[in-house]
Amino acid sequence: MAWCGDRSLAGKAGKNWVPDLDELAGLLSNPTKAVIATFPQNPTGFMPDEAYLSTFLALLERSGTLLFSDEIYAGLPADTAVPRLADRYEKAVSLHGLSKTCGLPGLRFGWLASRDMETMRALTRLKDLFNCYVPAPVAFLADIAFRNEEKLIRRNSDILEASIKATEAFITRHNNLFSWVPPRAGTVAFPRWHGPGGTQALSDRMVSEASIALAPSLCFDAGDEHVRFGLCRRSFPDSLAALEKFISSAL
Repeated sequence: MAWCGDRSLAGKAGKNWVPDLDELAGLLSNPTKAVIATFPQNPTGFMPDEAYLSTFLALLERSGTLLFSDEIYAGLPADTAVPRLADRYEKAVSLHGLSKTCGLPGLRFGWLASRDMETMRALTRLKDLFNCYVPAPVAFLADIAFRNEEKLIRRNSDILEASIKATEAFITRHNNLFSWVPPRAGTVAFPRWHGPGGTQALSDRMVSEASIALAPSLCFDAGDEHVRFGLCRRSFPDSLAALEKFISSAL
């Protein structure tokens, strides 16, 4: 059950993308193998506060359900805490890596953490079927990244902050076409489109007429009214400028 994914995403725009814990409690009343959660959430940027997390974990503890906690976007901005739910719930498996927070997706270097040894042994057996080692060049570069993690996160936080400011200014200028809930954490946002047609049609037009690619919300089983912005790129303001040029001339 991917509770924080498409099952509860489509109806949460009016609730600042907060997944409904009462809905989760109802789902857990039936036999459930696992819950998959993403904090910060992709694509909305939702990040739970402590009160929310405590209630969330209490529901899981009551049912004894396995939790797979995707924390790959956690750690940005720099002053945002990483959930590390494996530290707080015995049957949680936390996923993290260097691809998002440190901006090193090409390394494909990540890790799992859990206190549930039975689950970890099963995951290790599965991993060994496909890839039982880390290539030496990847390990070497990952070691450099770990030793410079603070600098990488600060650099990426600055990029993210500039992109959020640019997006706020863009949406203010075009509030007849876009609105948004700024991300609480992470590097993605999910603005709503108020213009003609849906975001799939908008994306198709932009690709064919301006060679600009968007990620419409249909890609996330979240209706056709939103589009995902990936904010942690130095070139993001240039991408916004291209989008602004398109909507100014074509709409």
